[in-house]
Amino acid sequence: MAETFSPQVNAIKEFLQIANDFEEPLEIVREALSNAYDSGATSFSFEVTYDSVSGKTVIEMRDNGSGMAYETLKTNFWDLGNSFSANAVADRIGEKGHGTKIYLRSDRVYVMTSDGIETSEATCAHPLEALTSGHLHEVEISPTELDERLLPEGVGTYIKVIGYNNSDTSMFTQDRVEDYAYWFTKLGSFEGELPNREKPDFSMTLKALDEDKPKTLPFGHPFPKENYDIDYLYDEFKEEAANNFVKRYVYADETLAGFPQCKFDVAVYVEGDSAKRSYNKMLRKKSSAERGQYKAGDRYGIWLSKDFIPVERKNEWVTSFGTGSNSVVMLHGFINCQQLSLTANRGSVANTKPDLLEALQGRVGEIISEINEDAYRKHGLRDLAELNDAERISLKEKEEYQARIERARVRRYYPPIDGVRFYEPRNESELYGVFISYYSLRSEDFDFEPVDYVTSVGVDVLARSKAAVNPADTDYWYVELKKTFSKVKFNHSFQNIRYLLCWDIDKGVKDGDVFESVLQERRVLRVYDNEQGRIYKLEDPTGVSMTSIQVIQLKKVIEGNFTPEQLEGEVG
Repeated sequence: MAETFSPQVNAIKEFLQIANDFEEPLEIVREALSNAYDSGATSFSFEVTYDSVSGKTVIEMRDNGSGMAYETLKTNFWDLGNSFSANAVADRIGEKGHGTKIYLRSDRVYVMTSDGIETSEATCAHPLEALTSGHLHEVEISPTELDERLLPEGVGTYIKVIGYNNSDTSMFTQDRVEDYAYWFTKLGSFEGELPNREKPDFSMTLKALDEDKPKTLPFGHPFPKENYDIDYLYDEFKEEAANNFVKRYVYADETLAGFPQCKFDVAVYVEGDSAKRSYNKMLRKKSSAERGQYKAGDRYGIWLSKDFIPVERKNEWVTSFGTGSNSVVMLHGFINCQQLSLTANRGSVANTKPDLLEALQGRVGEIISEINEDAYRKHGLRDLAELNDAERISLKEKEEYQARIERARVRRYYPPIDGVRFYEPRNESELYGVFISYYSLRSEDFDFEPVDYVTSVGVDVLARSKAAVNPADTDYWYVELKKTFSKVKFNHSFQNIRYLLCWDIDKGVKDGDVFESVLQERRVLRVYDNEQGRIYKLEDPTGVSMTSIQVIQLKKVIEGNFTPEQLEGEVG
């Protein structure tokens, strides 16, 4: 016999899963602001403080919207799936009844709300603790008297959340919250860019943990001022002209082919890096990066939006823009389409019908191609970029030229030997250049003949004994080069090394020092004095290898060609 039954829902798991679906802690700003906007508020405040006694964050949010009646607070605010906005007018943001559940990630939630007729309050203690321990959280709700300190206009909603997100304070700095509000909440809507659209009368007051005074944030996403006169840009900014280019493009009330019911709006600014930095203080500087800052490539491009709130970046939709693979970051654009279906946490448009997304992608591609043609060809951004590249290369070459001259003027040098002047080397490559030049004049000063020189792998110089006339019958060795011989670990084996050629010897190096190779071979430095001067050798302390490594200080070899009086001409 057939049985009819109604499937049940595990409320505890559902509440916990939805509360944890909000991956970004700052989404609490988006959800609270959206609810305030949907209630008809003209102002919304968000304040974060830290209670040093309890060690918990305190987030206070209030708006002057229509507020909620007792039953609305009980069902729509606290229940799952009920949303005042879902049954309201079409331009409301909330539709799933999930947003307020982000407050459950806390130790305590308090709400006071008034619709101008009745005032209600509700408290939920330890909601996250209850859900994670397998119990449904409980809410205490009751009618109450209006507290004008919390609702000074006599209408609206006040919410206090204690211990949100384990009281993590790292995200709640003024700059980070403001940046999030303008990029990922209704406050940053671009609808004011569209023709015949007025900006809503709405603002946000923000005071984060690192600020003492609140700051009022006006409605509307920040964009730079247009600046696309290439003659002016070049005269004013020279090699930085393209970085200051700004051109605005707007497509309003577009209809999608095959989907006559689908309207969408587009606002795209083509802007250079300097233009971005003129209004976006969260862009990472090349020399340093503060916490929360980001690169242009991590934020800019083309964003799909719903309710004029960015949801998902789609830079892969841009296939024909600019002159290089990174040109897409010049785009600062948004496409708003109310037909997009979002995931429960508003993090993706994945619930949208694939054929609608495919059609939208095709039209967006056409729009970007039109913008590319206009910006790069009609308004000369391509020429400006090429001029900038040429100017930048020229400027860099001039700077490097002057820098090299200045370095050359202060380099140490010696009196000429057979008409050749020797300058003190600055690295191993220059050391080899000085050595090979000197060797061509005074090869008798060395017991070996250099044969091969490489820097990519192995030891620097391959040399052979001068004793044998026929190269096929001679012994070959390695000569290691070091600008300064100091007590550091050798990055290769001692095997086959017969000489170590350096320019100078570190003052800290002394007789008895132990040197180790990458293969953990050991050599002990022995220092001998004879009639020819001081001699340095690296010897095997075990006595297994009878071959020592002789250290040749090229500086002393060259100075041996001069008297002390002649060396007075040396420049330091």
